[in-house]
Amino acid sequence: MLIDYMLVFIAASVPWLEVGLVVPLGIIRGLSPFWVMLLAFIGNLCILGEKTSSST
Repeated sequence: MLIDYMLVFIAASVPWLEVGLVVPLGIIRGLSPFWVMLLAFIGNLCILGEKTSSST
């Protein structure tokens, strides 16, 4: 089950993918909606922070 949450985190680093695919599939697979949304948000935030800091 931990691997499923790690996959959510990794897949969420692809912009726009977490909203339309990662979150619904994680919830359908029976993962906790709270943790799926939290990990998707953090995964996306990590990639956005990297893009922002590299552009300055």
